[in-house]
Amino acid sequence: MTWEMVKFNDIVQDITGGNKKFQSSEYLPYGIYPIIDQGDSLIGGYSNINVIVRRAKDVVVFGDHTKSLKFVDFDFCLGADGVKVLQPFAGLDSKFLYYYLGTISLPNVGYSRHYKFLKEISIPLPPLPEQRRIANILDHADSIRRKNRQILEKYNELAQSVFYEMFGDPVKNEKEWEKYKLSKIIKKLDTGKSFASVEDLNSGDYKVLKTSSVSWGSFKKNEYKSLPTKYIPPHNHLIKKGDILMSRMNTTELVGASTYVFEEVKGLALPDRIWKFVFNELIPTDSIFIWYSINTKSFRSEISKISSGTSGSMKNISKEKVLNLSTIIPPIKFQKKFAEIIENIELQKRLSQNSLDKCEILFQSLLQKAFKGEL
Repeated sequence: MTWEMVKFNDIVQDITGGNKKFQSSEYLPYGIYPIIDQGDSLIGGYSNINVIVRRAKDVVVFGDHTKSLKFVDFDFCLGADGVKVLQPFAGLDSKFLYYYLGTISLPNVGYSRHYKFLKEISIPLPPLPEQRRIANILDHADSIRRKNRQILEKYNELAQSVFYEMFGDPVKNEKEWEKYKLSKIIKKLDTGKSFASVEDLNSGDYKVLKTSSVSWGSFKKNEYKSLPTKYIPPHNHLIKKGDILMSRMNTTELVGASTYVFEEVKGLALPDRIWKFVFNELIPTDSIFIWYSINTKSFRSEISKISSGTSGSMKNISKEKVLNLSTIIPPIKFQKKFAEIIENIELQKRLSQNSLDKCEILFQSLLQKAFKGEL
């Protein structure tokens, strides 16, 4: 089936301008009006100030830096820089637009802006009833995908609840555990090398991780680039089960993000923007407990305070400043008990992730068929 293709700017209006933008420091944990930004979550925070985005219909919010897409059918306030609010003109259904944009592969230019590429595309324009029929089918498939994501989120909430119930806040330390500087429990922070991108993903036996492999709290083993065919990474650059990894350079929200490697991996090496923790074996610590303590919201806030970089740019943290931070060190028996609980939760998460991956494959297949007129 052949549909008319319409240029982006002829059918979509950017209505971002003129709306108040809230800085992350202004976000409230609860409030009347949700704030939409370019972060991973649909809602970044809340405000009690009535300065909602002026819109005439449902909109798509595009992350200019992150390339995130969000369909918004409720009143909201606008997050800080890097967000585009896209409102379709008459003749284009908002949900149809949202799903179509999800099929577009934009160049990855890091923290630079991507909207300039989005504006260059064309959008198929079947009759409105057909657009809504397609959007309805995709909605049903997406609802199954969302339910699987919600299950994963519940497991994450359970793990956080267990940590705070057992140990409290690691920065406030209400339970008065002994506290050590990270420099006492960590012997060193290993890091890798910087490599230019290799186009052939099967060019060599070894791959180098991307920063995105650690950015969201769970280890993404498929987020990598290939290494030159003849390059063999040093042993201490290779990733193994039980490693804690931390990004030393990232956006303001993600700098210092860390993850734990729960599964055996092979042939993955450190880049220059990720650290691997090497523990001092003389101090009794459990690596899963340490990872969880440094990944709490309060500890991440401490990391954000010591990061450097101009507003709107990538932020950096130094080894010295990170190792100077302190965290709680309860008796090892409590750390081990917590680690056992987390390993059981992670096992269930992996099973749920497998279900989500299958749903994702099905959804992507439907997307491709939908915009070829095959649904």
